[in-house]
This record gives sequence, C-alpha cells and structure tokens, in this order.
Amino acid sequence: MRSLKAFALFVFGVSVALQLSGCGGSGSLNGGTGGGGNPPTVVSVTPASTLTSMLPGQTAQGSCTVTMSDNSTNSNCTLSSSDPTVFTVDSTGKITAVGSGQANLVATSTANPKITGQLNITVTFAITGVTVSASPSSITTAQTSTITVTPVGTGTFNPAVTITAAGGTISNQVLSGNVTTATFTPSGAGTATVTATVTQVSGITGSAQITVTQAAPVITGIGSPVVYADSPGILTTVVEGAGFISSDVITITAPGSLLATVSLTSTQWTLSVNLDEPHFSPGWLGFTICEQDGVTCSGTDYFAFIGNQNTLSLGPDGELYENDQAQGNTTGTNGYIRAFHVSVSNGTATAVADGSIASSGLKFSIPIDNATGDIATGLGSATCNFSTSTCSGVVAASDGNTGAWIGQDAWNGYSCGTRPYASPTANLLSCFQMGVNNAPVYDVTLGTEPWTVAMGGVPGSSATYAWTYSRRGTPMLWKTDASNANLVSSYALPFTSTPTGGSFVDGGWEVVAFRNSKGPAFGTVALLSNHDKSLVFVDGGTMQEIGVPTLLSGNPIRIAADDVHGNVIVEYADLTDPTHPKSTFAKVAPTPGTVAAVAVPLASTSTLLGVGFQVSPDGNWLYACQRDACDVQPNQ
Repeated sequence: MRSLKAFALFVFGVSVALQLSGCGGSGSLNGGTGGGGNPPTVVSVTPASTLTSMLPGQTAQGSCTVTMSDNSTNSNCTLSSSDPTVFTVDSTGKITAVGSGQANLVATSTANPKITGQLNITVTFAITGVTVSASPSSITTAQTSTITVTPVGTGTFNPAVTITAAGGTISNQVLSGNVTTATFTPSGAGTATVTATVTQVSGITGSAQITVTQAAPVITGIGSPVVYADSPGILTTVVEGAGFISSDVITITAPGSLLATVSLTSTQWTLSVNLDEPHFSPGWLGFTICEQDGVTCSGTDYFAFIGNQNTLSLGPDGELYENDQAQGNTTGTNGYIRAFHVSVSNGTATAVADGSIASSGLKFSIPIDNATGDIATGLGSATCNFSTSTCSGVVAASDGNTGAWIGQDAWNGYSCGTRPYASPTANLLSCFQMGVNNAPVYDVTLGTEPWTVAMGGVPGSSATYAWTYSRRGTPMLWKTDASNANLVSSYALPFTSTPTGGSFVDGGWEVVAFRNSKGPAFGTVALLSNHDKSLVFVDGGTMQEIGVPTLLSGNPIRIAADDVHGNVIVEYADLTDPTHPKSTFAKVAPTPGTVAAVAVPLASTSTLLGVGFQVSPDGNWLYACQRDACDVQPNQ
C-alpha cells in the first residue's frame, strides 16, 4: 500500500512540473507568436453575395470572411451551393442562378472545415400568362391550322407547354426558343378550341378558337376503274377519298344496266354493284357525292364492268364466233354462240350477225381449233356449220371436276381449260385431244387460281403448248405440254397479287400467244394485268422475259395478237363520255435486247366496249364485239 501511494505522488509531481514549464517557456504547440500566448483560432465563417434574390440565368459574386479568436479576419474559406438545381458556385465564387427555389450559399473554413456559415439566396421567376393563336382561324374539314403558343413572364423560365384540342387533333409540336408551334387537324365541322397549358407553373392556360366548315367531299381514286365480272352477283370495290359524312347525298348515274348501293366512312366509299343477271355486263356508271345543300360536291368519277364471259374467237375461215354465257338463262349453266360474218366493201368493213347457235354447258370461252374449225365446248368439241348455225359435238371424257371452265383455248388439235375453283380438285389445267370421241383428259395442278390460258407453238418444235396465267399469290406463267398436261417450266410475273380493294375479280388478267409460224413474233406470249395496267412479253420457248413495254395512260381491258405484223393490239376502255363509252387502241411489239417498247396509239376507235376483241387473220382489221353487236375497224 505504501509503495502505491508513493508512485501516485510521483506521477502527479511530474505532471505539475510539465505544466509549469509550458507557461513559462517561449515556444507554442499551437504556433503562437509573441509573448508566448495561445495562437488565434477560427471563431466563425460568414458568406456574402452581391445578390440574394435572383432570376434564373442571373449571376452574382460570392465571397466569405473568416473571423479569428483574436478578432482578426481572413478569406481562407471556400464557397458552395446547398442545392445546385437552384444555383451553382464556381471556384472563383461566381454564383449562377439555375432554377427557381431557395438554397444556401455555404462558406467553409479551410483551416477548420468543421466551421461553416450559410447565406440564403432565393431564385424566382414569373410566368404571367400564355398566348395562343391559330392561323388560319377559319378552315374546312380538309384543311389544317398552324398553332403558335408563347408563354409570357420575367426571368429565364421553362417555356414548355402542353397543347390539347377539342374538335380535332394536335401533331407536329415543335419548341423553338420560347415559342411552340403545332398543327391542328379538325375532326369535323363546328367550332374547335385549342388550349395550351404551361407545364412549369400550374393553372396558367391560354386558348384559341377555330371555325371549321365542312369541305366538299373529294374522290381520290377507286380500286380499279374497270372491273371484270366473274359472276352475276354483287361485286364490291372501295372508293378512296376524304370528307365523306353520313349526311352526304350520293348521286349515281348508270347508263349501263347495273344497280348499285353504297356505304360510307369518312375516307372510304364501298360500292356494291349488282350485275344485270344473266347478262354479266358490260355496264358502267358515274358517281358523285354532295353535301346536303346539293352544291358542295365532289367531282364525278366513272366505273365500268366488263364481262369475262363475253368472248370472241376466230375460226380458220376468218369468221367470228362470240360466246355470251348464260344469255337468256338465269341459272348461268347454258350459253349461246353467236356467229358473225364480216363483210368488206369499198374499204369499209361491217359485221353481220348470221344467227345464234344454242349450246348447253358453255362456260367462259369458245376456243376454236385452227386446223379443224372445231369449237371446244367445255370438255368436248363441236363442229359448227356457219351457214346453218348448227353444231354437232364430240364429248371428251370428264376430268372428274365440277364448276366453270374459266379459261379455255384450242390449237393444233388440242384443247386445254382451267378450273380455278373446281371440286374436288382446284387449280387445275385439263387438256384433251380435239375431235376424238371419249378422248382421255390429262390434268396438272398449277399455282393458285389459274385464270386464263393460251395455246400455241415455239420455233424449232412440233409440240403444242399451253401457257397458263395463275393470278393469286405469286402471279405465274406456266408452260405445259398440251398432249399430256406435263409441266415444262414457269416464270414469275412482275405483277402484284392483290388488286386494290382486295377483290380478285377486278384484275382483268389475259394471256395471248403468237401462233403464226411465219409471223415475226411466233412463239412469243403476252400477258395483260388490267389491275397493274401492265403488259409483259415472254419468250414461250425459254420462258424468259422479253420486256415490259410502256403502255398508254388509260384503262387497258383486252389484248389480241396481230400475227402478221408481230404486234400486240391493246384495247382501252374510254369512259370520257360515260353515256357513250367506246374503245381506243394502241399497238406494241416485243423488242428483245433493246429499250422497252412504247405503245403507239392507233387512229381507229370503236363505238363499242369490245368485250370480245380479235385481229383479223390478215392483220388488216380489228374486231370489237359487245353482246349482240360487233364493230370492225381498220388496224391503223
């Protein structure tokens, strides 16, 4: 115990001695000067600014003062912002106002960072309103107006706005500086209101009114100005335009034998046409749409229907045979062949109808064998006597399918026909030998909806070929050996697959072959797509494209081969005067290895819409037949 007490007394003595020594010495741990006293310490830091109330975008100069324990001062301090979204401070003390609000200018001692000081700085701005204008302020439903929005206030504020419209839509909104522009599109007639709301400050809005009147309806186009009728039912097409409303008054002029009904949306007019069963056209109509005042109207557009069923063929003797399918029979199962005799006198050609030849089971064409003169009537052939208007038939074996023969042709003792919708097998090409009783029938499946066929030969071969055009999916041209229906080759056509409006009855697909072995274009195949308004030439031997000529503007509806001159004659439906439609013509020749040919218009015109169209065997005349009338014009 005694020893512990002695040790404690020793330590206390040393401590006192050291303290007494410090008080009386000349040095200092705190770095004091003069007189041996304690050095001054940091007491406070005070920030300052040339501005304490600022607008966004303004600048001010900040500073700070350090006060020491001996009442001396210095500037050994740094400045910073407590909220850089309100203002920022750089290394020189420059204060830049950024956004609205309050924040502290913070001064920090460099000698003792634990000691700081703060100065409150307020950044404010003022948006007093927003102006909205519309130019023009009066428009029709077919027009637009430009909206201009300008916020008004002081300071550098956020000019962003939200624009809404009652009675229309806003698009193309663009901010440039403090000004926002946008496009107003009306949704209908009436008074529209456009409202702009400032996004940075709630409750500040502005508006402008626009007077909208109903525009005259506009027809911009139709699915196809010429539609091919496949049946006597109702066909539909879509008329595109603008400004159609339910109260519009529709006027339909129908000089042809058609009935029509319509349904409307604002941009589409669906036209439903009921053909004059059982004649299957031709027919045409004009249509106009007006407001209730009967004065504000669209232009008038015209629409024609051409029957695939009314076809024309040439016999080896140069006589004309026309098929009017279902003429006089509402079931559509029977048809009539009409025979025409062409009379030429004093340089003027006329066609004289020599009578009608009744025939059951006729479908869409009347192929005539160039060698025998036999007319193929469905799956069979008939030898017809022109002078007596009678036929005796030879029936071939059935191909086991029902349904219409859409396309059929005959050449060199063979006939081939297509069955796009046949049951039980669709998409067939069936071929048989002409003039042979119970001749075997050969079938081949070709593409989707083989629609038309042309038969002929090619240089250097004695074979008989059938070229078939399948129209749906990928348009294809197929080459088939007619003696056994064996597929030889094919070629993908440069046509689109779906006509405008989505209906496959408005294409007007047609294929012809040059058959005269002594003609300049022998072995060439030509195809017309009325929907695409396009013609293409194909080498029937190699199945390679020769060229796609440039056609005239208008509505091509038929083509025929001029074997003598090596031209394809294109017939156009001319609806300039819808009460008197007519046909015009142009010629074009395949031009392999050169720039695509351009169709040359012919001087001849016909007063008929030539539903059936052929060129005379001598190449001198154009035959255009429409139902029970036939017109003959010079090929010039």
